[in-house]
Amino acid sequence: MIMLRFAMDISVIIVEDDKESRELICKYISDIFYKIYKTKSAEDAMPIIESDNNLQLILLDWNLPGITGVEFSKIIRESVKDRYIYIFMITGEKSNDSIIMAYENGVDNYITKPFSFQELKAKLISAKRVIAMENNLRKRYLEVKEKSIYDQLTGLFNRSEIFEKLNIELIKHRRLNIPLSIVLFDIDFFKKINDSYGHQCGDYVLKTVAEIMKNNVRLYDYIGRYGGEEFLLICPKTDRKETFNIAQRINNAVSNMDIKYNDLILNVTLSGGVSDTIETKKLEDLIELADKRLYISKMSGKNKITY
Repeated sequence: MIMLRFAMDISVIIVEDDKESRELICKYISDIFYKIYKTKSAEDAMPIIESDNNLQLILLDWNLPGITGVEFSKIIRESVKDRYIYIFMITGEKSNDSIIMAYENGVDNYITKPFSFQELKAKLISAKRVIAMENNLRKRYLEVKEKSIYDQLTGLFNRSEIFEKLNIELIKHRRLNIPLSIVLFDIDFFKKINDSYGHQCGDYVLKTVAEIMKNNVRLYDYIGRYGGEEFLLICPKTDRKETFNIAQRINNAVSNMDIKYNDLILNVTLSGGVSDTIETKKLEDLIELADKRLYISKMSGKNKITY
């Protein structure tokens, strides 16, 4: 069941070129909205609409300086994608064709002149209910989306999403001929941690290592959980040598931290393997090369990065 919230922090903007009409409308609706902007033109209104994330209702006159309200409605729909906006038209147009055209260009509801302010207020209260439902639906959608792309234990990208990121970066590489590198990490002796101290301890180690990784990559890098105790790092615009330095920094940060779990103090290290698009441009081969070098790191003593 979707719970409605009336969101008293909703802002509204009145776009009306007649000052007296703007002031009268503002007076009658001031008790049902958190903040009310008043503008005389689309040109004045657009910067406000784009900058105030709480602005979710627009009262729009049909006739505006240099543009119709219908044309402005279409611009708003094409420009503002970060939130739901309810567009309410105030119009003297009464023909079916005009009303249909308004709906086709993004208008949600309308009232025709002359109108009573009681009717306008009632329609805007109804609009607030629609906004509340849309906000709750959007919230649920974002929650579902988050669960679909993030690993629930570590908060990193999950396997399918990190592969999607890698596919996208490979497309960019082929189009722009810019370098791309990856690292496959594995937590050393992780099975021993699970067997000796339990899976809750192992989960805590995974979360802690993931947090350290997030804090030691660049803003445009991607890090995800590859599976089990393995992680995949994607380094755009970076060759193998530079990526090795990033991977080494991550391993140093992990190994230099004492992970405290209950009465235990654990020292954890990583092994890793690096590959890049200078060697191969195929996703499967990139992964295979990195995996082979990870294996070399494991077989030659662990706690090292091979590139």
